[in-house]
Amino acid sequence: MELFLQFIAIPTAVIAAVVISYWFGKIDLTGALAGALLACIIWMGTGTRSLFGLFLFFVLGTLASSWKKDLKSKYKLEQENGGRRGISNVLANGGIAGMLALTALLTPEYKDIADFMIAGSFATACSDTFSSEFGNVYGRKYFDIISLKRANRGNDGVISMEGLLSGIIGSALIAFGTLLFRTDAASIAILIFAGLAGNLTDSILGASLQRKGYLDNHLVNFFATLSGALLSGLAYLTLL
Repeated sequence: MELFLQFIAIPTAVIAAVVISYWFGKIDLTGALAGALLACIIWMGTGTRSLFGLFLFFVLGTLASSWKKDLKSKYKLEQENGGRRGISNVLANGGIAGMLALTALLTPEYKDIADFMIAGSFATACSDTFSSEFGNVYGRKYFDIISLKRANRGNDGVISMEGLLSGIIGSALIAFGTLLFRTDAASIAILIFAGLAGNLTDSILGASLQRKGYLDNHLVNFFATLSGALLSGLAYLTLL
């Protein structure tokens, strides 16, 4: 069974997901190649659990980005490149996961904590995506996360209560998705918290360094997923 998964089922699933996503315009060629490489690294480094997290985030993120596209276009809030993900998106949201998987591949004794930190990074990415995509559609009042003053929809570092709720749902979906592999409530709670905290870190960086031009959106996403991964790792070492 293990040989079947390793040499047939998993590679076939990765190739199929990449081809279908490219065919339907969800990723461009660079994103497809980078995503396939990331999936292979995660599979070799930490196995099925983390690979499932990658697929789950991609599916959920794609659905969220496609939701109410006409309305987002009206407000000029649609993602760059027509919503098609490229290599920059892959590195921004999956770069930390890839580095952790490589660490686990080179030092197998750290595989378990790397796997948990990868889940925290994807919980952050999904939380941030849900907050942005659904918050910009359903939000009623928007606030600067630092000053808490009223602000405009879609600006860097701007949040809404609806967006925060959507972010909690996003991180929870990743966390509960791991119930296929984890059954303890503590792990689920940690991942939900880490995802939301990483999401808020994204907003704080957006309201400060990104707004001043020191970071672009991709780097903000990268550091946000790093924060979610680090929080997950710290909780893993101290609480689990």
